[in-house]
Amino acid sequence: MFGSTVSGDVHIATAELAEASTVSGSIDAAIGRSDWGRDLAFTTVSGGVIVEIPGNTNAEVWATAENGTVSSDFSLPVLQDGSVRGTLGSGGALLRLATVDGSVRLRRGS
Repeated sequence: MFGSTVSGDVHIATAELAEASTVSGSIDAAIGRSDWGRDLAFTTVSGGVIVEIPGNTNAEVWATAENGTVSSDFSLPVLQDGSVRGTLGSGGALLRLATVDGSVRLRRGS
């Protein structure tokens, strides 16, 4: 599932995989699958990004917020620039979360 808009919010909740992008708006997504065969991205320029993934997900995570904060329910290292980059479980596909003006939050789902 892919959600995209230029001006507006994107809300996705699925038992499968999803990706989303917007230019001016926030993203609120919940992914149900913990096994991914490809990279996933959730990006916006002006707005927040909240993504919930299963607690047993194996993935690489890179989360950035140029003018905001990054927070995670997972134990991931925070880099000097405030971004988060690390490995969940045994690693795997990349989960990219990014915004320029806003905050990013990675939540642990069931």
